[in-house]
Amino acid sequence: MKTKTCKNLISNEQIEEVQEVYDTFKCRNGEMDKINIQYGFRALGVRLEEEEVEKIFKNQQYINFKSFLDIVTPLIYKIDVYASFEQAFSLFDRDGSGYITFDDLKTVAINLGEARSDSKLHNMIKRADLNGDKKISKIEFIQLLYWKKIY
Repeated sequence: MKTKTCKNLISNEQIEEVQEVYDTFKCRNGEMDKINIQYGFRALGVRLEEEEVEKIFKNQQYINFKSFLDIVTPLIYKIDVYASFEQAFSLFDRDGSGYITFDDLKTVAINLGEARSDSKLHNMIKRADLNGDKKISKIEFIQLLYWKKIY
């Protein structure tokens, strides 16, 4: 079982990964500068704009590990949540079309042993279908999960 730490957002394993990245890109003084922080963030899958870097450093030249961890924690959490949503979407989008169709939804319902009428399945798609094309895009799916606070 993973122990959640650092504001209960990321696991100890993720903190260790952040520590590894920090150790890889820190300067000789043991802290990270403006240039190396960008490399560190990229290694973690996050791109920073120049103005974001300036906000992080304000009037200082270096940041320590605790500051780096505090900055990166909510970003890693968001990346992990989004990746989970994408993975869930792919379970429904069986043909990789980028959409969940009625047939996709019906297949998943049958495979899960969920007895749903066609009418209920059509209604589920209608509630999530924001643009009226009678299918659910990845963006619509993720918006639904955020709206329902399923994360």
